[in-house]
Amino acid sequence: MKERAAAEALIEQGFDVVGQHIDTLKPQIVAAEKGIYAKGHHRDLSEFSAATQGSSVWTWAGVLKPEIEKIAAGDFEPAPYGAFLSIADDAIDMARCGDAVSDEVKTKVMAERDTIIAGKQIFAGPLSDRDGVARVAKDAVLSDGDLWAMDWFVPGVSGQ
Repeated sequence: MKERAAAEALIEQGFDVVGQHIDTLKPQIVAAEKGIYAKGHHRDLSEFSAATQGSSVWTWAGVLKPEIEKIAAGDFEPAPYGAFLSIADDAIDMARCGDAVSDEVKTKVMAERDTIIAGKQIFAGPLSDRDGVARVAKDAVLSDGDLWAMDWFVPGVSGQ
């Protein structure tokens, strides 16, 4: 019930899109009930809610198979910051663009997905925080350690 209450509280504050982490259905269901949009994470929950317009999903075979093979071969070395895997690594992907997403935007999203698969660095500079402070220089790329230490928001992101 906490997921439902949290989604309802956000909507009451004026949020027009909600999301969830892991596999809870409640934010998706509440979004449909309240007539707003939702996005999924870890799993596409569109089968449970027409509000779901997009989902990032883990494709576990791409994540686990190489690691299990390393363990079996005795070659496993844990990464110091865990694994930041991408679409190109067959670790995560996008499940869909929903009915509220225009064909023009769907085309742009899929084209950008293709550039990431081709090697585009999404955490590359120049990047500034929402206060205008330069955080990543032009052509520099945030390392995994930098991502773990990130304590700032990019423009357009609300939060504390």
